[in-house]
Amino acid sequence: MKKLTKNQIQIILILLCTLIFLGCAIWLILYMKGSSATTKQTESLMDSYVKVEQLPVDPEDGTDDKHGVEVKPIPVEKEKVTIDGREYDTFEGLSVPRRTIDFEAIQTNENMDIYAWIYVPGTEVDYPVLQHPNNDAYYLDHDMKGKKAACGSIYTEKANSRDFNDNHTVLYGHNMKNGTMFKTLRYYDDKEFFDNNKYIYVYTAKDTRVYEIFGAYEYDDRHLLKNFATENAGEYQKYLESVKKLSDACGHFDRDMSLYSSDKIITLSTCIANKPESRYLVQGKLIAVEEN
Repeated sequence: MKKLTKNQIQIILILLCTLIFLGCAIWLILYMKGSSATTKQTESLMDSYVKVEQLPVDPEDGTDDKHGVEVKPIPVEKEKVTIDGREYDTFEGLSVPRRTIDFEAIQTNENMDIYAWIYVPGTEVDYPVLQHPNNDAYYLDHDMKGKKAACGSIYTEKANSRDFNDNHTVLYGHNMKNGTMFKTLRYYDDKEFFDNNKYIYVYTAKDTRVYEIFGAYEYDDRHLLKNFATENAGEYQKYLESVKKLSDACGHFDRDMSLYSSDKIITLSTCIANKPESRYLVQGKLIAVEEN
């Protein structure tokens, strides 16, 4: 076999480098295009199906910073909401961003898999939540229109019911470099941000739920719902206690917040750059509910 000359080797290396460069450039273009499309889709849903209403806020705080809407304190219901035999407070004393979302129209006109909306003030997390009927990994690489997209969507798996009444509900989203999806959950790395941004809001056709954040930390990549039997009271209590015992080196925790097997919690899970065997989790427990 004839040996390649030095010039031939150089030409081959140049061609390989060129192909790699072109491949990376094409991937980056598709990545940015997909992220931009998702942002536009979310904005379109907000404009067409989401109505921001007056908030029950402190008189000294007269605006909704997210939308710049002037608001006035309005009366709120004092009756409690009962879920699985436990009573939850309604929104008395809380400044809850009130929204009316036409999920029936969204499902009819856009996608049947959209069943909730999640909003985390202080971050860019303000997205519909989806669940595919038979493929848990579908929205890992499909947008809310069902089209292939590297950014995917915010989604839950079939192990979780759509009413958020499971003891533990886990939402997944990518850690996108352009700041979309669950990327800005990393704001909780900052202790001051963690202390001052403590609420997650979930909107469904039936009700609006407020979760108070008790932890934001790095964890391993174990599947939380498969590895921890959270529907068993005893095992669930062990899991909650294990979270409270995690080292502060992992992240930030509200050590003063009580966690019991009667609590319902939510976990927002995203990947960590350059750590394929780790996940970043933000967790909160349900503290208030109002039926729509």
